[in-house]
Amino acid sequence: MASPSYIEALLRGAVPDQERSALKNVFDYLLNNLRFGRPVNQDRCENMQIYFLIGTTPATPNTEFSLVHNLATPPYLAIPVIPLQSVNITNPQLTVTRPADGNRVYFSSPSANASFCVMVEA
Repeated sequence: MASPSYIEALLRGAVPDQERSALKNVFDYLLNNLRFGRPVNQDRCENMQIYFLIGTTPATPNTEFSLVHNLATPPYLAIPVIPLQSVNITNPQLTVTRPADGNRVYFSSPSANASFCVMVEA
């Protein structure tokens, strides 16, 4: 992530003073307020094009399962997160069993009945 001083240095000399001040304020605001937000299943993160998916692994370990993502395109990245306001959410080992498609992401896990949360980017 770029630092405010680096952005200011890039703007210096390339942008007139009045516009530079406005752009610096915009970047300062963005960098100081960038956040994921609270996880809600299939909701978008607060400031990014990343979405939360919440699920539970199957009762039978190492069995493929899927989660509906409801995104316009298949996601290409999943990042595990542990929401601190939820009890019994874990970070189980997840294995991608096949590429995500237009509706679902596919995993397996050696953990049984483990509640988890991932952020996906499409």
